[in-house]
Amino acid sequence: MDNFLTVILAAGKGTRMKSSLPKVLHRLNGKPMVEYVLDVTDELALYNRVIVTGEGHEMVEETVKNRGKCVLQSEQLGTGHALLQAWDYFVDFPGHVLVLSGDTPLLTVSVIRKLIDDYENSCADISILTTTLQDPCHYGRIVRNGQRVTAIVEYKDGTEEERKIKEINTGTYCFRSSVLREFLPLLNRENAQGEMYLTDVIGLAFKGGLYVRGFCTEDCESTGGINTRVELAFSSKILRKRRIEGFMLNGITVIDPDNTYIESYVNIGKDTVIYPFTSLEGHTDIGENCIIGPFTRIKDEAVENNSVIENSTVINKTIKEMDFDFLHHNVIK
Repeated sequence: MDNFLTVILAAGKGTRMKSSLPKVLHRLNGKPMVEYVLDVTDELALYNRVIVTGEGHEMVEETVKNRGKCVLQSEQLGTGHALLQAWDYFVDFPGHVLVLSGDTPLLTVSVIRKLIDDYENSCADISILTTTLQDPCHYGRIVRNGQRVTAIVEYKDGTEEERKIKEINTGTYCFRSSVLREFLPLLNRENAQGEMYLTDVIGLAFKGGLYVRGFCTEDCESTGGINTRVELAFSSKILRKRRIEGFMLNGITVIDPDNTYIESYVNIGKDTVIYPFTSLEGHTDIGENCIIGPFTRIKDEAVENNSVIENSTVINKTIKEMDFDFLHHNVIK
């Protein structure tokens, strides 16, 4: 999609993670969360990308190298200020800007494709990915006048009536680049958090007579962000379930998915059977027609076709059918 520039906001400190590691580098099933977002853009052929980094930017830049241009937000002054750091990339860009958050690893290709299609087909100036929650908690609320979105109100700035709204902002947007050029410079920090809210662009655009649309997805699971280690574990479980179901639909038997751990970079051949309490980690490749487990851990290994591994930890060794038929209670390095 050459007419789209994708900006991924990845500068958050992640204060509630209580970690010296930048939030977007925390791993879910062996993969940094920002890479899940990048993978979605890869599948949609959105290769024109800018990643906005912040504290610990050197580590983030090393992780995302060759997958986009990085710009630094040296002070965390809000989402609007973060997007301003990418100004040089859209100041002369004639197309559209897709804004994603680097801490939303549950986003799916399907949801983003539908957002973009709705945006383009509706000829909106701005389209916001929204969803509805029974307990919207501290998310920003979507204020509508019929089909048009008139504002996004942050929870801390909302009235009691506005806080009752169940449709929330997910932090994912499509903008005409001209809209950002017109309204981003008008943002200020006169609000409860003293930040430049990107969401304020919505109200300014509406008042300017532009068409602001909210695309509400029923797939609320895919819109969730991560702010704590509790949410990290919850999201990891969802991603693990998706991954294992994908394996099963492609001819692999996982006897007990709830008690099997398979990381994101693992490959498994068809007709292989994975027993419960097995952990497959790192860049592990399991061949076809293998039997793995139970109580087996394999990390960064290659297991050839027709191998049987049982009750073992296998590290730094290529497993071949000719080597053995069974491994019992061994650690191999």
